Amino acid sequence: MGKARVSRALISPYIINVENKIEYLKRFRFYRLNEDGTLANFSRLEADMELENVFDIKHSREMFQSLNKMRENRSYTDVTLSVKGEVFHAHKIILATSSRYFDAMFSAGMKESSQTEVEVKGDDLTVEAFRLLLNFIYTSALPVTEANVLDVLEAADQLEILSVVEKCSLFIMHNLTRDKFHLETRLKIYRVADRHNLTELREQSLRSLALRFGVICEEEGFMENITADELLLLLSRNDLSVPSETFLFTTVIAWIKYNQEERLPQAPRVLDKVRLALVDIMVVLEELECEEFQEVPECFSLMYKCLLQHVRPFLFSPFAEEKGLPRVDSKVSAIPVPLYEPHHA
Repeated sequence: MGKARVSRALISPYIINVENKIEYLKRFRFYRLNEDGTLANFSRLEADMELENVFDIKHSREMFQSLNKMRENRSYTDVTLSVKGEVFHAHKIILATSSRYFDAMFSAGMKESSQTEVEVKGDDLTVEAFRLLLNFIYTSALPVTEANVLDVLEAADQLEILSVVEKCSLFIMHNLTRDKFHLETRLKIYRVADRHNLTELREQSLRSLALRFGVICEEEGFMENITADELLLLLSRNDLSVPSETFLFTTVIAWIKYNQEERLPQAPRVLDKVRLALVDIMVVLEELECEEFQEVPECFSLMYKCLLQHVRPFLFSPFAEEKGLPRVDSKVSAIPVPLYEPHHA
């Protein structure tokens, strides 16, 4: 790591703008200030030794234990929280220091600041997830599992406990790469991330669906559960992994026919994202010549363009340029496209 000039007014020799223990740990383990005002790497052994001198870990642990015992015994508790009929006792000051949601709720001027009984509402908030988060606030322990992580994530996002949102997101992303989740769970992960604007988790969930698309599209529940907008997002990705574009085309056709009345109007949008110049022309004609597709002008137009490309494969056209490029994981050769457009007499 290169050295960087840093003002001594901003950084002391060992503590860099410390707001809390976690911030100290993150920064202290990697940097120290040299005599000349530059930052240099700090050995982990030196960091651990200095850490013991600065923080009394035993005191922190005992304080958490005492706070939690006070909650359990209702000592000095000043608020009762109701979540879907379940009652929890707590201390406003502890809640406010751990959650931006509660900090705002108990601020001066808010009606809850003077109330001793408060209902915590939320369509996606479960009693068990809230119990886990309240326990985390008082103990710093959070047993996240594949079964509860989505409920905990949604609850933490609502209560604005950012460290838990980060922990849950990392847990999910780690398990996404290890193929720990089935299709329905992967879709739910995407929907939760999209709904709560968790950008990185949203992208990772889409990527996991794209990279396993050739497998998950044959799983039970795919045809029923994936929406048109979700399918469009996946079909638009260059990293979509499928055996062939013909396989993808027939999958999209099957998805449309699964609920034809509702999905046929979506057919032009989803079929337009298939790279039709790479699809077996006989399969295209067999499917799109059906009566139901003939009634959709856009589908007829796509079939005509496919047929024209098949008859004159070396003719320059935007269709060939756009629909003839293989995806990243595809083994299909690209459609050769001339560098110029032929002149007509």
